Amino acid sequence: MSLADYLAQNYLNPDKKKKKRKAESSSTIIVADAAEWDHPQISDEEPEGEGPVRIESAVVTRESRGWKNLETGKILKTPRIVEGVVTMANGAVAGLQTGQAVEDSINQKQADELHRMLTENPDLLGKDSATIYRDASGRRVDVAMKRAELRAQMESDARAKEAIQRSINTGAVQLIEQEEERAQLEKAKTRPLNRYAGDKELNDELRQKERYEDPAFNFLPSATKDARSKTGRKLYKGSYPANRFSIPPGYKWDGVDRSNGFEEQWYKKQNEVIERKTLSYTMQEEY
Repeated sequence: MSLADYLAQNYLNPDKKKKKRKAESSSTIIVADAAEWDHPQISDEEPEGEGPVRIESAVVTRESRGWKNLETGKILKTPRIVEGVVTMANGAVAGLQTGQAVEDSINQKQADELHRMLTENPDLLGKDSATIYRDASGRRVDVAMKRAELRAQMESDARAKEAIQRSINTGAVQLIEQEEERAQLEKAKTRPLNRYAGDKELNDELRQKERYEDPAFNFLPSATKDARSKTGRKLYKGSYPANRFSIPPGYKWDGVDRSNGFEEQWYKKQNEVIERKTLSYTMQEEY
């Protein structure tokens, strides 16, 4: 098809011109608002999804019937008429407009919204209100209480972990001594406060103590038996180098000192400190 045929078919048809003039002379004007094409207005009584709504133009008078659905004949939301301009319920102006008019309308709407937010009651707007937290089921969650519970749980776990670590770091002999001390405290609850020289329990306790400076220590019955620790393990019977913690070697030790000499240097340093203090005191007394 040539360009001349296309123009003649679409633009030079006299029947179409007559129909167009006839439509223009009609008293009813169909307004096709571009904003309504994609999102047509639907009345509250009709369900959604019935197709686009054709809106009849309202004559700019106060006796206007408003916007009407041509298919059902129901009246939709009546527009607001201000100075000959038809205004929709959402504030938009119906009809053909210039770009400047649309921009002014948007600016005015934003200014009105800002004024309403500044002048309305802050409680209605929710300003400065606390945030409401909810769980997966939708129930409200008290954040302060939840944090307190989590903090208490973390402290409890930390105490339990510390107790386990303390028990790991404590030796077997120390654990036995702690149990003995706890048992003595339980006995002390029923024991009288006054203890005299004839107290049999006190005398037996003093007799059972082993004092290495006692000249009759070798004649004690416990000295003739195999030396054992509180855990029941055998102890070394002979002499051994002193250490800060008075820990004896194993009963199978061959007597060879395989240390780096730190304990010996430590004792030597302690003796030097004591000697220096004694010497300083005696020199002050002499002068």
